[in-house]
Amino acid sequence: MKKILFVGGTSGGGVATINNEVMKIFHDAGYDYRLVDTEKMKSRWPVLVAYLLCYLLTVVKLISFRPRVVYMQIAQTGYFHQSVFMIIAKLFFRETVAHFHAKSNLKEAVTPWHFWKIMFSEKYIDKMILLTEPCRRSLVDNGWKKTTHVIPNFISTENMPREFLPVGERKKFL
Repeated sequence: MKKILFVGGTSGGGVATINNEVMKIFHDAGYDYRLVDTEKMKSRWPVLVAYLLCYLLTVVKLISFRPRVVYMQIAQTGYFHQSVFMIIAKLFFRETVAHFHAKSNLKEAVTPWHFWKIMFSEKYIDKMILLTEPCRRSLVDNGWKKTTHVIPNFISTENMPREFLPVGERKKFL
């Protein structure tokens, strides 16, 4: 059976919605998976303690569950502490996939130090999924050589209205 370890939250908005959708896709495709739910830990413990526990839990799940792949939503903010999960996975010789949420022009969006950390992560991230082609191009143009994929967020625009009401008149928000 194909096994994958997901790292990230499954409650709240944005990224949690994507995590839930990605886990559903892999489940439907026949994968067995486990989750290190960072949001659940952060709701129970102070942030520093929560992340230390999550790092430890990741090690335990890598040893006991033995996934082939570790997958994580990763953002340009918080990149460093999120990257630790990918480093741990590489120490256990697992394939790593980062689903990177970032602005299109990375070099302008972050500090030079932060940009260096993102580019350095190519040493421990095997595949990078990006939300837009401009973001992928920014990464590749600045030296990223490993596999990249563009997968926009999971929003079907097929049934969306052509025109939107002003925000104050809307009954629903996307």
